[in-house]
Amino acid sequence: ELSYAQLAGRSAQWARYLASLGAGPETRVAVLLDRSVDLVTILAGVVQSGAVYVPIDPGYPARRVAFILADAAPAVLVCTQATAGLVSPDYPGRVVLADDPAVAACPADPVTDAERTRPLRPAHPAYVMYTSGSTGTPKGVVITHDALAGLVTDRVWGDAAAGRVLMHAPHAFDVSDFEMWVPLAHGGQVVVTPPGLEPAELPALIRAGELAGVHVTAGLLRVLAEEDPACFASAGMVLTGGDVVSPAALRSVLQAAPGTAARVLYGPTEVTLCATAHVLAPGAVVDGVVPIGRPLGNRQAYVLDEFLQPVPPGVTGELYVAGAGLARGYVGRPGLTAERFAACPFQSGQRMYRTGDLARWDASGVLVFAGRADEQVKIRGFRVEPAETEA
Repeated sequence: ELSYAQLAGRSAQWARYLASLGAGPETRVAVLLDRSVDLVTILAGVVQSGAVYVPIDPGYPARRVAFILADAAPAVLVCTQATAGLVSPDYPGRVVLADDPAVAACPADPVTDAERTRPLRPAHPAYVMYTSGSTGTPKGVVITHDALAGLVTDRVWGDAAAGRVLMHAPHAFDVSDFEMWVPLAHGGQVVVTPPGLEPAELPALIRAGELAGVHVTAGLLRVLAEEDPACFASAGMVLTGGDVVSPAALRSVLQAAPGTAARVLYGPTEVTLCATAHVLAPGAVVDGVVPIGRPLGNRQAYVLDEFLQPVPPGVTGELYVAGAGLARGYVGRPGLTAERFAACPFQSGQRMYRTGDLARWDASGVLVFAGRADEQVKIRGFRVEPAETEA
């Protein structure tokens, strides 16, 4: 266990050490680590330094690791002896081990702007997360501090925000925004599962965790609903999304766990985890298609035709998202950034993100997912572009 005081001290030491290596606002620090308490500490240290963390899953293929390091060009890479073998000898940046004794020698007081390489502002990036690319190569999505802050302080998380939240997603998957930053911003607890966790082991961890919130992708929810839906009975809230949610699976879980609430989240990485949510109270009746809900606070959703005009309720159009949470854009891809983040015709000076998803408004003002406008597919919540697989 780590207390908040211990986490603050250790992350401050990491922040100072990274700053001594030149890391700060607008510079990137790659984090190639398995899930652990040290991972949480180091990510918090990167954020406190003002630098931009680039999460890399050690389970990625070597070619993808090499691509991310080349494309993101991080000044510093944090890894372990075990994960260092995934790094090419040609990597030009500074490699730091997670147990480097030089970190513990740094002061543990909170870091100020005077100690950063430059003052940290809300518009500075907090992280760069890589998703699949329709042109054949992955693309790095740049998420700012204000976008992340807007997400974690939204009221949609309810009581789960200040409770115990299970962290079992890879840190290179944006669900980690909920699993880590939401509880840390509200005085809750992050319950870190060991690396290499198998799905069959998850129900026992959920039962034993005394959790206020646990997120599972739509595919994993289907599996758990078939095999052990009552495992969620001790959790205050189950969150799901990342793909089309099975109404039968959600109904099974809510019936087997009558005291558990549910949230169905929708949103690509470019809008900072989610843009809409469908809120289900304990015991709610799930009948028919599960909608993707209503926009989160300070976000707007538009269902538009090919001329960027709103379509009437019940008519399918392409879904656009505006407001808080939009990414700055893609690393080194100004053309693609301009294509996907267009000027919003409904708000002067604002942008909106073209999701590529089809949707419609129902009669009660709730969004219903209606498929993709392209060939993108989802596997366990991860976006996969067929063009990248072909390339």
